[in-house]
Amino acid sequence: MLVKNSSNGLYFPSYSSFLPTRGVISQWDIDRLRRPSQFIGLEDVYKKFNTTHTRNFTNYPIVLAPIDSSKPFQTFGSDPKSRRTSIGTISQEKRQLHISDTISTVVQFRALDFGMENCELAIRMDLKNMNTSPAFHSLDLFTLEGKFPLRTHQLSYKNRPSRIQKIAEISELKDGYNVLYKFHCNMDGLFTFELTCSQNMVEARSCDLEWWQDRENPNPG
Repeated sequence: MLVKNSSNGLYFPSYSSFLPTRGVISQWDIDRLRRPSQFIGLEDVYKKFNTTHTRNFTNYPIVLAPIDSSKPFQTFGSDPKSRRTSIGTISQEKRQLHISDTISTVVQFRALDFGMENCELAIRMDLKNMNTSPAFHSLDLFTLEGKFPLRTHQLSYKNRPSRIQKIAEISELKDGYNVLYKFHCNMDGLFTFELTCSQNMVEARSCDLEWWQDRENPNPG
C-alpha cells in the first residue's frame, strides 16, 4: 500500500510536548516530543507567490504489519525479511501485507512535506505476477486511532489501536493503481489504517490475499 501526497493549501501544526522531569527517557517519551517544522519561513513565501502548479509524490508506509485474531498475542516483528551475515544484519526493506479470515494488516503513514496535504491511499496491483485473484476479494478499510508511531515488534491483535470508523468497502481490485480513500493529511501528521476481509468473506472463509512489498519497487504495493 502507498499514499500519494499532493499540494493545495497549507497547514501548520501547533501542538507541543515536553520531556519528562524524571531522569530516564524512554522511546515512549521520545515519540511524544514535538516535531518542529523543517520549513520555517516557507509560509511567507507562499503568501507572496501564488501558484496553481500541482506536485505529487508517493509515500511508503512507515508501518505495514499483519495482526492475527486467532493468535492475539503474536507479533510479526519489525523487519521479518532481515538476515544475519558475517558482516552484520542485512535488511531487505520488505514488509508483508496479509489479509485472511483471521489476519488483517495495519498500515501507518506520516505526511512528510510542506504544503502536500491532499492524500490518496492506494494499492497498486500486478495481477500478471500474482497467484491469487484479488478482483474477487471483498475488503474493508478502517481508520484507527494513532497519534503516535506504532512499534511493530510490540504490535499484536491484543494491543492493536482501536477502530474509529469504516471508510471504504472495496469490492474489486483491478490491475494497476487503485485509489481506496482520499483525505486531508496535515504536514507531519500520522495516519493509521486497517485493511481486512469483509464480514461476508470471513464467514465464508474464502478470503486470502498476501504479498511482500518492496520499498524501492512497491508493485504490488
